[in-house]
Amino acid sequence: MYFLKKVLLSIFLFCITITGFSQITVVDTIHLAKVGNGWEPCGVGVNPQTNRIYVANYGSDNVSVIDGSGDSVIAAIDVGNSPWGVGVNPQTNRIYVTCGGNVSVIDGLGDSVINTIACRGRMGIGVNPQTNRIYVARYGGYHVSVIDGSGDSVIATIGGQNDPRGVGVNPQTNRIYVANYDSDNVSVIDGSGDSVIATIAVGNAPMGVGVNPQTNRIYVATLGSENVYVIDGSNNSVIDTIWVGSPTAGVGVNPQTNRIYVVNFMISDITVIDGSGDSVIATIDVEFSDWGIDVNPQTNRIYLANYYSDNVSVIDGSGDSVIAAIGVGNCPEGVGVNPETNRIYVANYGSDNVSVIDGSGDSVIAAIEVKNSPRGVGVNPETNRIYVANYGSDNVSVIDGSGDSVIAAIEVGDSPYAVGVNPQTNRIYVANYGSDNVSVIDGSGDSVITTIDVGNSPRGVGVNPQTNRIYVANYDSDNVSVIDGLEDSVITTIDVGNSPRGVGVNPQTNRIYVANNGGHNVSVIDGSRDSVIATIGIGSNACEIGVNPQTNRIYVANYYDNNLRTIDGSKNSLIATIKVGKYPLGVGVNLQTNRIYVSCYADGTVWVLHDEIAGVEDVLNNPQVLNFKIYPNPFSNRTEFTLFFPANKNKEEVKFSIYNVTGRLVRSFSLGSNLSTPTTITWDGKDNAGADLSSGMYFGILKAGNNKNSKSFILIR
Repeated sequence: MYFLKKVLLSIFLFCITITGFSQITVVDTIHLAKVGNGWEPCGVGVNPQTNRIYVANYGSDNVSVIDGSGDSVIAAIDVGNSPWGVGVNPQTNRIYVTCGGNVSVIDGLGDSVINTIACRGRMGIGVNPQTNRIYVARYGGYHVSVIDGSGDSVIATIGGQNDPRGVGVNPQTNRIYVANYDSDNVSVIDGSGDSVIATIAVGNAPMGVGVNPQTNRIYVATLGSENVYVIDGSNNSVIDTIWVGSPTAGVGVNPQTNRIYVVNFMISDITVIDGSGDSVIATIDVEFSDWGIDVNPQTNRIYLANYYSDNVSVIDGSGDSVIAAIGVGNCPEGVGVNPETNRIYVANYGSDNVSVIDGSGDSVIAAIEVKNSPRGVGVNPETNRIYVANYGSDNVSVIDGSGDSVIAAIEVGDSPYAVGVNPQTNRIYVANYGSDNVSVIDGSGDSVITTIDVGNSPRGVGVNPQTNRIYVANYDSDNVSVIDGLEDSVITTIDVGNSPRGVGVNPQTNRIYVANNGGHNVSVIDGSRDSVIATIGIGSNACEIGVNPQTNRIYVANYYDNNLRTIDGSKNSLIATIKVGKYPLGVGVNLQTNRIYVSCYADGTVWVLHDEIAGVEDVLNNPQVLNFKIYPNPFSNRTEFTLFFPANKNKEEVKFSIYNVTGRLVRSFSLGSNLSTPTTITWDGKDNAGADLSSGMYFGILKAGNNKNSKSFILIR
């Protein structure tokens, strides 16, 4: 029996394929996609009061924070080595994560680690919010450590266990239930005295424990049998055994619905048990999972960590159905964003398709088959066309964004790598890595109209629609070719760092940012002089770059250290480093939502980030600050200005004026003095005489008395 348990443990840790287990009758099967997350997610904890879900990522040494209202990752918190178990105290908003020989304490208000407690544990952790005690099972050992949450210190060690794994807590009875993997039983601890008061025999190799405090029932998953054991907490006895047909690992309980969710180890489904009758009522298909599962009883959502597919499944408990699916294909690389439709396009190099993400819900809504090994993505928001460079088939797929379908395939040079788009001229520029040239496509006819020779092995393309200049990063010649879009010719070559790869352009400042993959830095080019004016150290293997011209922030993906670094363009300085998934490669920015999308090549995910470093969103939504926001920007037919201003106690007249780049007033709005905040103005791109204005950059000035604020925006005809 001991040998059998060790074999099962090896399967648990190293993913040996299991076959031959019988299956139960499927009452309800709901197929699942996936929610992007870190590497090898294990433990899951839920705070029902904040509707935040915390996922311990064993392989990436961090904790992903999921916003339950949108089923999206909003933060990644670095913790100790190999985090596994997660426990949450909703009353203190503290999260406890087992990390090797320590427990990391996270403050849920700031999503930051505030303490580290020396306490050997790995898998099981349970929290009693009423007593503010945390119980940590010593994986592979013989005891449970008790932590006092008020002081973040170990106050007791309770022996008598044998390789304890799962921990469940009943806060109403102050009883703690510990699954002892090697002795096939459950220890019952009295929390008031920190002592074992009973030992209950269950099946082989118990792993997970779930507690329903309202019914005082305890549910034990056993990895060595195909059963779930039901314990009556009032008399500490097994009152039922529920056969589920496969080895079980994790247990989650919703006390309000009296539903129990059991993770069937390596069988790609979970079993739903009705606690009123202790019977199986549904089976839900998921990804391969280990045991991490938790429930939000207030939203009736179940969160399941899928260790081998690096994602989290979100299940709607009311219908036993999946209500969120965020994920992409194999080896995602290029990312393109259409800010007008709020759609994000991700080229999946390993699965020959493009994932379409709906930015309003951060979910994949389509997967479009393209040609071989897609890499670069370019988007024209005016025509709603997406251009995908297919590295392995020497062509570009043209996608119609309105129908999410490929409408053309254009032959280009050898091994096309990157795509740049000028929406004003409707020209598309494709860097051909294998033939050292750039193909120029006319978007109106989907045809190549010329080919321009550049440096060796071009890999990045950036376009400035205001100056009609195209910047091409030549990987093997350590320089950037500058193309005049009017003449379709190289007008200068700028030396940069080693192995330049990604190119980002800020049309408002006319600055170009080049990620030097071999030099671990970013070269900043002044587009008015075609010269490098700064070099910014950025960490290892800078790959792709995304630019938000409205905030003047530049985002650089660092491939090997799994970070996204943020540069302040006004100072040319590094201001933030954000941990993301494994091998980040592509970066896309949505100017309207200030969301940054990062494709992570090795784990098949796209991370969605919201830059709030400078408090931009707080200012825009603060009625005590004179400000305004513009949407959409850039725009073609019309845009809206949403104005924010403090209480107008002096009854001062509010004016909003629009100027062109020469400083000439082209449109003015007199708004009076009795205004509510916010106030919205719609502009159709016409001047005061009703004539259409030409494409270009314009400036808006909001003025109330002696206070004013200004911003720039782009009109594209």
